[in-house]
Amino acid sequence: MIKKKILIMGITGQDGSYLAKLFLNKKFIVHGTSRQKGDWAKNIKYLNISNKIRIYQTDKKFNNLNKILSNIMNKFFFLVASQATTNLKVNLKMRNMTVK
Repeated sequence: MIKKKILIMGITGQDGSYLAKLFLNKKFIVHGTSRQKGDWAKNIKYLNISNKIRIYQTDKKFNNLNKILSNIMNKFFFLVASQATTNLKVNLKMRNMTVK
């Protein structure tokens, strides 16, 4: 059986880290993005999932987002990242899903 993959933008924040833990428990392969450098945040460490996920660093304009998406080839995508600047807009097609 092939494991499902998920990408969580903002994985090191509170919502993103708890989503990651939820999907790890459901046997998903979890990838995430963060603008933080190096030390990947206390939330990931607190939930003890840092060695079970893959984190990609992004910049404020998400210049490498296409590369990340093409490498992961995922079916599920969550955007829980907050905007650091008010003039930044990211236009992405999204749809909702229900986790069973």
